[in-house]
Amino acid sequence: MRRRRLPPSMGCLVLVAVALAACSSPPTAANEPVATYNSNNARTGFMTDSSINPANVATLKQRWAIPGSATISAQPVIAAGKVYWGDWNGIEHATSTSGKALWATSVGRAPKPPGCPFPLGDLGVTSSATVGQGNGQTTVWVGGGGGTLYALNASTGVILWRTKLGSPPENVLWSSPALYNGSIYEGVASWNDCPGVVYGKVFRVNAATGAIQGVFSPEKGRCVGGGIWSSPTIDAAENALYVTTGNDVCDSPVQNSIFKLDPTTLAVESSWQTPKNPLSIDADFGATPTLFTATVAGSTRQLVGAEAKDGVFYAFDRNAIASGPVWTHVVEDDPTLAGHACEDKNTISSAAWGGPGAPITVAGLTSSGPSCLGTLAALDPATGASEWQVSLQGPILGSVTAAPGLVAVGAAAYLDVVSASTGAVLFSFPEPQSGTNTGNGYGQPYWFWAPPTFAGDTLYIGNQDGSLRALTP
Repeated sequence: MRRRRLPPSMGCLVLVAVALAACSSPPTAANEPVATYNSNNARTGFMTDSSINPANVATLKQRWAIPGSATISAQPVIAAGKVYWGDWNGIEHATSTSGKALWATSVGRAPKPPGCPFPLGDLGVTSSATVGQGNGQTTVWVGGGGGTLYALNASTGVILWRTKLGSPPENVLWSSPALYNGSIYEGVASWNDCPGVVYGKVFRVNAATGAIQGVFSPEKGRCVGGGIWSSPTIDAAENALYVTTGNDVCDSPVQNSIFKLDPTTLAVESSWQTPKNPLSIDADFGATPTLFTATVAGSTRQLVGAEAKDGVFYAFDRNAIASGPVWTHVVEDDPTLAGHACEDKNTISSAAWGGPGAPITVAGLTSSGPSCLGTLAALDPATGASEWQVSLQGPILGSVTAAPGLVAVGAAAYLDVVSASTGAVLFSFPEPQSGTNTGNGYGQPYWFWAPPTFAGDTLYIGNQDGSLRALTP
């Protein structure tokens, strides 16, 4: 990760990237999530239940905002009329879709390690919540700020169980949990490489009790690193788990890699590592894998893809990960990698896919003089060829979100919505709070780090200024 890393919106951060369930749709099978990061376990970011469309998106207005005092970098998830969201004060919130506060539960913070050169403050909730059925009740699972995974009662916020997966401040749960077959899968990485990197891990935890059922550590104690700060992706049809790793600090063959795992045993079924790029400071995978399909020579091919911080989106055949990518697409070109305009930014955004026949939309970076701009590109899923590309007003750190006919991202201090068919910008919402956010450490205005969420007639998004905003036509 090192010095090019900024906190991902997974929640991410982050972030973890969708026929395909929307954030507010009912569960498709037993022990499947009702709501989760990037819409479902396939992390496709596609939300089907939205009434916001290309005809009315330009009329979006802020309906309500809940002000706060701490950064929001996790994607809000919506289930049964409630919005679940966390902030860097270490508070997980439930808010009604009308903007009424319902409950707030402290789930811990990771204090800034002594001597850490990064100017960020304490880290709270960086993980997007997952909502589903656990032990006979609707449950919210979320990674807390203190290296602890929490299960909360979705109606009251009461803590049902907590399981420590690492000691703070070194171990941070940037990763958003995945619910599958009665287990929660959660990744562990470092506090922005401070005071150093840690052994990356994915834990399998009993969703009802919090008991640890298994641990995958790519390094197995050989060489510290391999942090997993993206989110686990599930291929339910093939019973497979995909994760990406970072922290190539010792030329290890398992760092900066994508893995296909058996979700029961966490045994490695296949893996592949990014190649060395002399222009790239580091080539972590910060993006969550996205499942998608493509029609090639009349046959449907099952693919998985993610972009790395070497500026490339890699697409793989799910049954042949070790054979390497079937196609690649450059999301950050060599001049941008070699220049200084984008030095503190990252290509860590997870992609979005609108289902069979749709392109896969990926974010990237380009430099224009001293400025670093975010880009969006719609790619042919069979070849990676660009169908359209557009530059936006600032870097994109959060995952790409899609709805029928639309693609939405946070681009620095703007929430932008573009046409899914042409890339034309249809709506742009500037951060209302003026001035500079000294808390983000880079002298920038307040940014939309958190990915947006489409649900019903509303577009929800959090911001570095601590506000959760709801916009409706």
